Amino acid sequence: MATPAVSLPIPRPRSVRVAVVPPDLLRAAGRAVARVAPPLLGLALLVSTVALPLATAGGARVGAVPGSRGAARAGAFHRLPALAPGALPASSEPVAGMAFVRCTSLWTALPDGSAARRILGATAIGWPTFSPDGRSIAFVAERPGGPELWIAAADGSRVEAVGPLGGRGLSGRVGGLAWSPDGRTLAFAVASEEGLREIWTLDLRTGAFERIGVAAGNPAWVGEALVAAEAPPGDDLRILSGDRRQRWTVRRMSSEGLDLAAASSPGWWISGWRHDTATLRRAVGGDGAWRGAVELETRGWDGAEPPPGWTIDPWGGLAVLEAGPVAVTLIDAAGGRDLGLFDPATGRWTLEEYGWNPVWSPAPVAQGPPGEVRAASLVRQLVWRWEERAEAGLVVEGYRPGLLRFDHLGAVLGPPSPREGGVAVPTAVFGRWGETFASRRITFLVGAEDGRAVVRVLAASPVRPIRTIADAVRFLDRTLTVPVLAPAGLPAGTRLARNAVEAWSWRGRAEGSLNLRVPAPEGPTTLTVRYGSAGFGCGPSPVPIELPTGTPAIATDPAESGTYSQVAFPAAGPRDGSVPFSVSGELPREQVLAVAAAMDAARLAARG
Repeated sequence: MATPAVSLPIPRPRSVRVAVVPPDLLRAAGRAVARVAPPLLGLALLVSTVALPLATAGGARVGAVPGSRGAARAGAFHRLPALAPGALPASSEPVAGMAFVRCTSLWTALPDGSAARRILGATAIGWPTFSPDGRSIAFVAERPGGPELWIAAADGSRVEAVGPLGGRGLSGRVGGLAWSPDGRTLAFAVASEEGLREIWTLDLRTGAFERIGVAAGNPAWVGEALVAAEAPPGDDLRILSGDRRQRWTVRRMSSEGLDLAAASSPGWWISGWRHDTATLRRAVGGDGAWRGAVELETRGWDGAEPPPGWTIDPWGGLAVLEAGPVAVTLIDAAGGRDLGLFDPATGRWTLEEYGWNPVWSPAPVAQGPPGEVRAASLVRQLVWRWEERAEAGLVVEGYRPGLLRFDHLGAVLGPPSPREGGVAVPTAVFGRWGETFASRRITFLVGAEDGRAVVRVLAASPVRPIRTIADAVRFLDRTLTVPVLAPAGLPAGTRLARNAVEAWSWRGRAEGSLNLRVPAPEGPTTLTVRYGSAGFGCGPSPVPIELPTGTPAIATDPAESGTYSQVAFPAAGPRDGSVPFSVSGELPREQVLAVAAAMDAARLAARG
């Protein structure tokens, strides 16, 4: 029987005092950051023995690891009710920023700590994790019968108890929740006195638990792989589940030292395809105290010591936002917890009082109106990922899955411009639409709402087929920012290639090419007419020639190029990389020269 939904009030947020620590203060030994520390309340992470599964009826049972200190109180992971797709508590829109625990309540905030809002008031909760669509948050709640899994809408509008996680014997020992990118699995850890973690997963579709293995840190998802630091602690991160049958170790994913945690950073909308990874390092000083540093290898940053007077809680959670701050749980000398936000760009720590267990939402953050450059970058990446509904849905309001359903999709972005509500980015998309090559023009509006980047479709033209060479030339002439010449002197029977045009834009300049199929004795072959930066690049060495029109040009040397021929014009010399036009293909050199000469004659005639 499914657990009934539980509605909790949403208290009004209170003000938050923030201390900012400049880099020079971090280097001053023994100096502390002044703040007012309220007494620590909330979920304490109690450690006991690691559990290993024993086969039992009705659940996956956990017991004591050989060699562990003390006797384990047995608990059992009983199958939970399956959660049907769409049945989870979820907000109507994704929530951007960070979720964390403060004073036994669940809070959200933007990356700089602003707009902090208490979305859920409950006792003894911890380890929030966002669903991949940014609309739900799962967390652990300690109850008299033991830890339980709860899921709340990311805006706090609804909360539901899913079921128990192991019973009273595991009280205070379950944490490190991590939601898989496909939304189907929750991974978590069970703590031991030895500092190890037993890694488990819960299949939300079936309610079944699976023991994955023992690690030295909490689990995290990197793509489809579940990773955690190896056990015993070492220099590697272990991929715990790839295809769910293999286990292997990847050394380059971690830094030197004792890695305890890894995190995959959300943020594809910021800087393209890169997803930063980070590790939380443990170092034991001469006094035996635990200290830590966060390390981001992909940014070339060697780490940051915590502010004076604090240490990094090695089990308190690590959250890395691409092109944003690193969030960790800090512990002061009295054992109190604060949420630490470290900005790698400035070297500053920002302290959010009395917080722990941070996690970033996958939804894109927008603190203020987006600039034109960022708006264009977001649209560029969104076009390529449009059919990936889970990711596009984080950004697009009123998402239409078939809007960009082109095979061999291409896109050219026009100049962005400010509009009411954001920045408009005109975009031409093209590709195979069924059996026809076609194009469509769409205007996207990039704005911000409640700290989240939002994209709307302002206008979308009908899909227009490109059936003839004249259609393709008109499309390129309207789309590119460089001059376009219609091909001339073509052999009879020349037609468009299957992928008729290519086009690309970068830093306000749009270039492209026209692809044709030309009859040849051995069968049709491709002839390409390129517009903009049509020099030879890294291809065969060009030689200077003169077209019959008297225009200087460069062409491939037959001794180097074999059956491939290329002619570019007009050219200032063999090293000219900015030649505006070129013709190339697996054709006799004389035939390619004839097409180039006919096109140049038309160009000169048009100039009068």
